[in-house]
Amino acid sequence: MKIIMKKIIVLLFLIIPSQVMAQNINDKITHLIYFTARCCPNCQKVSPKLLEKDILKADYLVFEYELRGNDENNKLFKKYIDDFKVANGVPVLITGNNKNFSIIGGQPILDKFNEITTSNQGIPIIFPNGVASSFERLDLTKMPALPSIWYKNKIAIKKDIKSQANESIKEFLLKGNLPLNSVQTKNVYVNIAGKSVEFKKAYKFNGWILMYR
Repeated sequence: MKIIMKKIIVLLFLIIPSQVMAQNINDKITHLIYFTARCCPNCQKVSPKLLEKDILKADYLVFEYELRGNDENNKLFKKYIDDFKVANGVPVLITGNNKNFSIIGGQPILDKFNEITTSNQGIPIIFPNGVASSFERLDLTKMPALPSIWYKNKIAIKKDIKSQANESIKEFLLKGNLPLNSVQTKNVYVNIAGKSVEFKKAYKFNGWILMYR
């Protein structure tokens, strides 16, 4: 009996810290849904600031959805438009756990950016129909469309909508651990509105491109 109790105590010490760490990570992150188009002049004001500069120095986890030439992302955008009652235009930034935190337009986003990112720190990601989830609990295999997920100096770009990769992608973004069987690729540039962002290395893995600066 004593041996069993000791094993249970050891397991608790192993499990609880990992849960606390995950909670601490989620408390610090501001989740942002960002719809953009590379040809859009207003997007060219927001994207370099958000995805090239601010992302490196703040705890923003950005789900970027490029609309130009991407039918899946346009379908998702339509769902957000219908559900959040926002105008049909880009750029659009959505955050918070209610439908009041959606901003459209380059200058409005820049003007309110610090306010909304600070006030929504630690709030789960919100999806159409009001469904919300922390990033740690998010199942990327069920996530709609084809996002580019930015966090700190890393990006994970979903290329195959049928990809079954999940935990390994989150592990890479949050901790920088590359999945086993990742294959290095030569293209280290990501096109955003207004410019290209250069990364140090890029890898292919199970329908995703994983890159870090």
